[in-house]
Amino acid sequence: MSRKILQNEVVDVSDLAALPPEAEKEKALWDRFGIKSLLGVPIRASGRVIGYLGVNMFGSERSWSSRDVRLLRTVGEVCGNAMERQSASRRLRKSEERLSMALASSNDGAWEWDRASGEFYLSPRYLDLLAYDPTSFPRNLSALLKILHVDDRRRVVSALKRAIKTGGRFEVECRLVAGNGQESTALVRGRAIDVGGGGTADRLVGTLVDISERKRFEELVLELARGISS
Repeated sequence: MSRKILQNEVVDVSDLAALPPEAEKEKALWDRFGIKSLLGVPIRASGRVIGYLGVNMFGSERSWSSRDVRLLRTVGEVCGNAMERQSASRRLRKSEERLSMALASSNDGAWEWDRASGEFYLSPRYLDLLAYDPTSFPRNLSALLKILHVDDRRRVVSALKRAIKTGGRFEVECRLVAGNGQESTALVRGRAIDVGGGGTADRLVGTLVDISERKRFEELVLELARGISS
């Protein structure tokens, strides 16, 4: 049975007496529990068999129909998809935890947008740097857009929409307006993730890096170059 399951095959046993000699151990085990017939299908996740789902008949034998097989296969696929999503969520949480620890000692920030709930998360440390109170800052996309410079909002939103449409990564520079009115320049990186497995990005995650000093340096270099050329 285990060999057939690992080979992604259905185990269809309507009559234990018809089992081949090499299945004697399984037959003895099923006899002990009073199993007369059984049907088993593999559960697959991430491209491999991780288990199986079975139905047993006690007391009387049953000839399994093609409908029985289709139904059990469907349930097995649902179970596999759910396990795959759960595994992906665990991997994502671990990655986020590692990223948060790395960002805690820097002036960079992490962000995450859950499209289903509309919740937008920006790391508390970065909100502190922008002179906003992390405990009262609204956790939605509208609040984040308000801290973007008005001339940069459309460009950032376009980058988000492209990432959602293509399921890829994006990178965009933008100006941020702090709670005290000061402006800074940030490099926003992110990627779209299909956590639910529905074929559409349902979450976006990424980082913000303060590049204000770099931009000022670039401006000084350009100013110097213009002065020399004139």
